[in-house]
Amino acid sequence: MIVVAVLIYPISLAMGSSITTTVGSSPSQVWHWYGQCYASRKINLRVFLNHQVIYNVVFPICRSETNVASKRGMRKKFSFHFRVDTKIFGKEFAALGVKNVEGDVWQAGKDPRLIVLGISFMTKSYVLLNSIHLVWPDRISKTNLAEGLILETHPVAHD
Repeated sequence: MIVVAVLIYPISLAMGSSITTTVGSSPSQVWHWYGQCYASRKINLRVFLNHQVIYNVVFPICRSETNVASKRGMRKKFSFHFRVDTKIFGKEFAALGVKNVEGDVWQAGKDPRLIVLGISFMTKSYVLLNSIHLVWPDRISKTNLAEGLILETHPVAHD
């Protein structure tokens, strides 16, 4: 039996889903994190567990035409593993105890102003959480995912 817990945000996504928003700027140019990004900006993504960094990666982001960004493929993801008491994801998971958990981060949406990331946490038998995180190319963004579990992104200073 697989049990799914979803942290509710104004936009909810299943793993692998994609959204496109077009509020604000021209919808023809969107931000993305995959493919060749020449003269790109960089984003630092960090995941914290109880104030300790458990995952850290820097990746390029750039803007391109909507159709070009779509053709570059949105299958790329970052994966990481850690050990944690699963009760942080909700009391329904407390009985599982301490488990190895896999975290996956992928681009779930494209927008003229930002990047929408999907993030999920799972054990071998349970999906513990599916959520989203908004990456702004010009400022820090934090998402509280579970008790003591935070995803943070911020732009890296240009060289």
